[in-house]
Amino acid sequence: MSSVAKRLGLNYHTLRQWVEAAWTGSADSTVPADLPLQQHLRELEKENARLRRERDILKNAAAYFVAPEGGSTPEFRRHPLSPLRL
Repeated sequence: MSSVAKRLGLNYHTLRQWVEAAWTGSADSTVPADLPLQQHLRELEKENARLRRERDILKNAAAYFVAPEGGSTPEFRRHPLSPLRL
């Protein structure tokens, strides 16, 4: 595992914690793992959509604060599919 951590540019202990978390199922998902399969899938899809919205909001917020005053804005803020137009 140390060679993998080195290739990824990670600390060995960080990678080990991630692997242990993945094996024990202690991921940050808010969806209970003991649901029936179809319901579990629906809940994961909802969570995925929520996380994508949050990511897009944060991406737009970061672009807003990075853009120079009176200057142009990053391309993804002007993209027609962008969820937020600031």
